[in-house]
Amino acid sequence: MRTILTAVLFATLTIGAPGQKRQTLTLRQLSAPQTLFEFLPDWQWIPGTARVASIEVRRRDRVTSFAAGDPSEPTVLFTAVELHAALQKAGETGGDPRRLPGNLSFRDADTVRVQLASGVFHFKIETKTATRVLTIPRGATPLAVSANDQRLAFVKDHQLHVAAGNGPAKALTTDGSPDIVYGAAAHRSEFGIHDGLWWGPRGRYLAFFREDLRGIAAYPYADHTALPPKAIHGRYPMAGGPNSHVQVGIHDTTTGKTYYLSHGEVQDKYWTNATFEPSGLYLYLALVNRAQDRMEMVRFGSSFGRSEGVLFTESDPQWVEPQHGPIFLNDQTSRFLWFSPRDGYQHLYLYDAEGQLQKQLTKGAFDIAEFRSFDEGAKHAFVMASGTRPVEMHLFQVDVANGAMRQLTDDRGWHSCDISPDGKYAIDSFSNLETPGQIQIIDVATGKKSHVKRIGHRFPVLGKQSLFTVPAADGTTLHGTLILPPGLDPAAAKKYPALLYVYGGPHSQMVRDTWLGGLQLWPHFMATHGYVVCALDNRGTDNRGIEFAQAVHRQLGKLEVEDQLAAIRHLQKLPYVDAKRIGVHGWSFGGFMTANLMLRAPETFACGVAGAPVIDWRQYETGYTERYMDTPKENPEGYANTSLLPLAKRLRGRLMVVHGTDDKTVMWSHSLAFVDRCVAAGVLVDYMPYPMQKHSLDRLHRAHLYRVLTRYFDDHLKPRE
Repeated sequence: MRTILTAVLFATLTIGAPGQKRQTLTLRQLSAPQTLFEFLPDWQWIPGTARVASIEVRRRDRVTSFAAGDPSEPTVLFTAVELHAALQKAGETGGDPRRLPGNLSFRDADTVRVQLASGVFHFKIETKTATRVLTIPRGATPLAVSANDQRLAFVKDHQLHVAAGNGPAKALTTDGSPDIVYGAAAHRSEFGIHDGLWWGPRGRYLAFFREDLRGIAAYPYADHTALPPKAIHGRYPMAGGPNSHVQVGIHDTTTGKTYYLSHGEVQDKYWTNATFEPSGLYLYLALVNRAQDRMEMVRFGSSFGRSEGVLFTESDPQWVEPQHGPIFLNDQTSRFLWFSPRDGYQHLYLYDAEGQLQKQLTKGAFDIAEFRSFDEGAKHAFVMASGTRPVEMHLFQVDVANGAMRQLTDDRGWHSCDISPDGKYAIDSFSNLETPGQIQIIDVATGKKSHVKRIGHRFPVLGKQSLFTVPAADGTTLHGTLILPPGLDPAAAKKYPALLYVYGGPHSQMVRDTWLGGLQLWPHFMATHGYVVCALDNRGTDNRGIEFAQAVHRQLGKLEVEDQLAAIRHLQKLPYVDAKRIGVHGWSFGGFMTANLMLRAPETFACGVAGAPVIDWRQYETGYTERYMDTPKENPEGYANTSLLPLAKRLRGRLMVVHGTDDKTVMWSHSLAFVDRCVAAGVLVDYMPYPMQKHSLDRLHRAHLYRVLTRYFDDHLKPRE
């Protein structure tokens, strides 16, 4: 089964009716962007067919269907009213009869799977009836449902439970607590870890994380809005300090027994990318050492949790970071594909069931970004990759026998694709700087496009956007995006303030040939508000090969600053930019970069706003920091040189620091330490704490932040009237 494709990525702004004067984007609209979006439809393949199910996102009142190779008009499969009535008869008490629920997927041509907070239902299209197949207890989170929808695993009151159908739940643990966590994403969600419960393909075996946090020092979280303020228990693993102790357990629902996997004597390791092999009899894990310079692919027997040995290893003096588990071919051989950057770019390698390398399947001076699927018999694999232009993303077909690659998407831009079960067609959604959004069916054999749907061009006045390149100090090409205020005349004498919008951290890519350029709406608002806006992907970011990513090793923030300043030099050469009125803003790693730029190039920036900034990498979490910086003991010079605390005395422009007081990603202590150092140095800094806000602000506080940002830059970059 495949979930419905997300349409938000290809949404555009829409205001007013045809013929009305186009309006300018407003601050108020930024906090409710869904009111501005015109969506592409949600499409998904119906298993066992070459038909597509479609939902019009704004209405969500019906599901229609059409054949991929037939230009005929879609037919209605069922309506929201029909589904709601069936769910009510099956015992569901909530829901809106006018709108379809969000979590819909097809099990076959006649069965729709509906997962709600209260349970999982199967809806029969022909009879318009529904059956509750699983009951989800209130407060069960996280949870995982087996592929056959017959079993449920969940955590409630800290204990791990399993249940079959609508029967009673059985607790598998008794020692769960805030410090002993079951079923959650371990290792602070590094290494592509998004969950901590995995069912085997046949629903017999359940694998799960058990994470013991007691070795980590307690961190003094507090609710300062309570009266009196109250302490909140929590722990935070800082670089070089103790890590959590993680185990992977396997529960056999047939025997009722639970086993914990073991491999080697060293306990301080990362258990990553747990993947069941298609039979469900084996579980594969990529085990990474604490130094993150060696990975072992280990196979475990599901029935007793025994290690069957190391299938292969990978090592790198900078770091290894597996983000994907083995991808097993659907040809009954237990062969699998493995992502690796070992030749300089992330490519796919084919292994047999025993871990023997058969060949490197894909090659080229670009990264394979994503595996999508195989066709029938695994004759071909379908992958997403940038190809020759890093700011684009395309669908490729790969011949598993000889590695030949064929690009299937030819429209310029950033594509997201889903392949039909037989591999003959692809749903292709894409956008580029000039195309707000388009979705279509591609015939894999012929490349012919059909059922093309486009988003209309009704949207507020936006700035003119373009892509540019500049060289880094070592000659590496860097990609950037530029947004000019509407109506800007390059030949006129008027000069505009400029804003650098920055992130720059690992696994990011801001600059894309997409509608809105991959940026959020606020930078576009600032362009309509009279600013020249710029963004750049520096060394260390994604989709440019491993050498580009690892250039920042042991010196986070050094080359990144050099590269961002190359973008500033590009700005300063533009005749319509006022070189004395340049500001900078970013959040998280971008907050670190904002403060870093203002302190290392104090004459360049008139002002900046650093959101949730890392100030001293010694205070950041173990897995992330040690991958890029090693430990403070191993790299004391690197930590000293990248800390912003000694640089506080260099602040010259106006800097505002913004931070949520309940941020459990970048601790509040970072910005407090920076303010304290500014006071000691006798320099002025502005500060905006958001009480009890986490690393990502909620809607109310984000709306407030947009106002704060805009006023701050207006106050310090715009000339007085």
